[in-house]
Amino acid sequence: MQCPLCRKEFTIPQEGFTGLQKNFFMENLMENLSEFNTVMQISQPNLKIGSGAEEEIKRFANVKHCKKHTQKLLDYYCADCKKIVCVSCFVESHKLHDCKDVNTIDQEIRLMIQNCALKTSNYTDEMLSFKQNARSRKADFLKKLSENEAAVIRRNDELKSMIDTHTQLLLEELSLIKSFHLKQMETEMEEIDMRCTILSSFEAICTELALKGSASDICSSVDELTVRAEELGKEKEAFIGRRHESIKVSFQATDLKDILQITNGNLLGKVEGKFQCYCNNVLSVLRVTRGLKLL
Repeated sequence: MQCPLCRKEFTIPQEGFTGLQKNFFMENLMENLSEFNTVMQISQPNLKIGSGAEEEIKRFANVKHCKKHTQKLLDYYCADCKKIVCVSCFVESHKLHDCKDVNTIDQEIRLMIQNCALKTSNYTDEMLSFKQNARSRKADFLKKLSENEAAVIRRNDELKSMIDTHTQLLLEELSLIKSFHLKQMETEMEEIDMRCTILSSFEAICTELALKGSASDICSSVDELTVRAEELGKEKEAFIGRRHESIKVSFQATDLKDILQITNGNLLGKVEGKFQCYCNNVLSVLRVTRGLKLL
């Protein structure tokens, strides 16, 4: 879980929360409060507001007793062990250590603590400056993202317009092909109808003459009709012998395979970007390529 104060993740020991590192400052504060409450219960009648009660409270809060030697005050600071001890602890365990009376080094320690506070203040200022920088980076990122989104939409509109234009060109070309060849077909159909009419008329003349013509009419017309019949036959063969091929019309779609390979499968283009994430104070850079190089 996360520490509620510094937000750093930690593992709960097997023995539970009792196995966690202690906050000695808070522990001493709680002990002092407990002792103070005890004293307040005993001498409360003597502590009156405006009669030195506040000074008495402050004086008592500054008094610390040894846990081992409960009657002894903690008035020595061991620089080797980084802790305050009583005179009995000094004699028993810290005689060879660098120990000084707390009243002689308290100003030095105060300066050290003040320096820590000053450093922390500087850290806070740096973090606020970094926050402002992060806010500026966010605004710049959102601006660039908006510009890129607009570019994608604009490219989409361009491609749509281009497709519509090319579609119209193909349809117009098909319309011209249709008009030209339909006219040829209609001319051919008219010629076929005309030849059929000529042949039908010649057939009707021959049939009428054969059925109703006099012997003189038949004999005088046979040579001419025979020649004309041969001419009509030759004209028929010549017409049928022309090239009357079927007109082939087809549409060949553009192969986009090569273009899609270049653009990573997207006709508009591809997006390129990188994500930066901070994990355990280590900068990890994950490059993600999906392109923003438009066609």
